[in-house]
Amino acid sequence: STDSRPEAKPPSRLSLPAQIEAGEPLAALLLDHAAPLAALREAYEAAGGEPDAYLDPFLLRFLSGARGDAARACEWVRGAVRWREESGASSLRRGLLRGGKVLDETEVLKLLTLCPMLLSHRTGGKGGPLTLIHVGGFDASRWYATQSAAQFEAAGLMLLEAALANCDRASVEAGRLGRRGGPPR
Repeated sequence: STDSRPEAKPPSRLSLPAQIEAGEPLAALLLDHAAPLAALREAYEAAGGEPDAYLDPFLLRFLSGARGDAARACEWVRGAVRWREESGASSLRRGLLRGGKVLDETEVLKLLTLCPMLLSHRTGGKGGPLTLIHVGGFDASRWYATQSAAQFEAAGLMLLEAALANCDRASVEAGRLGRRGGPPR
């Protein structure tokens, strides 16, 4: 039988913009991508996002994910702003950037008492941050006997939002783009 699938063409490296890599100097990235970042900031604010001192690394990740396609990145930013408002992630970020602590959240404390875990922060093979989480005995029936799925989601959202906010803050303070959590290298 003959394979009727169209032949996949690899993307031309010449047509792709320079990749945005973790660890690159932030000032250079902001200069190199000034025009698309201005469009992303405009899309972010038009969608109702509230800019903060650490917004640039946040927006650079959208541009990187869209492989430099500013129109696609703007579309993603608008959707993210809507989701972040609906889910409460934006409010969590504001609180964390004002000095709030992850353990101030009751749902996180409940999760950590019902789910023993060991966190280990290391450096990955390419020099980026690597976080390993070993969960030692999560018992879902024990959780759901005392907590709801919404409470579990709230705890998870807080943990993820704290990692993102800390990564953005660390990127600005170190002057290098970090990814997902941990200090930029």
